[in-house]
Amino acid sequence: MKKLILLLLFIPLVSYSQLDIGKTKSQIKAKFSVKPCEEEQRTLMYCSSDGNMIGYVFTNNMCESVQFYTVYTSKYKADIELEKAINSFARENNQTPMTANGATSFTGVKGVGVTFAVIQFKGSYYVRQIYQAY
Repeated sequence: MKKLILLLLFIPLVSYSQLDIGKTKSQIKAKFSVKPCEEEQRTLMYCSSDGNMIGYVFTNNMCESVQFYTVYTSKYKADIELEKAINSFARENNQTPMTANGATSFTGVKGVGVTFAVIQFKGSYYVRQIYQAY
């Protein structure tokens, strides 16, 4: 049941993550019916049972970044999905990405920068998509 709840929460957040930027930590926590799997002063992380995660980064208690982590069974599969995500985002937003240091970024998307990368975290490979206020 938790997996279904978090999955349903992930879908609208991907589409409207820029709406979470600028909200307080307590406002973000109020959106979820489950506790974060990790919480520190500047971060909140929500985890689903399938390994996917949503992370929030705060400065002065205001959300400045929303990060989506989609888990894959191998780096190869993550790399393939990363390429698909980048191409799809570029088409949908009619933008050309910039690539540096293994990450691909888009700027000027409704006042929010978007970055895609494959990372390894706690032994798993993830496609990470970051929405960052600028």
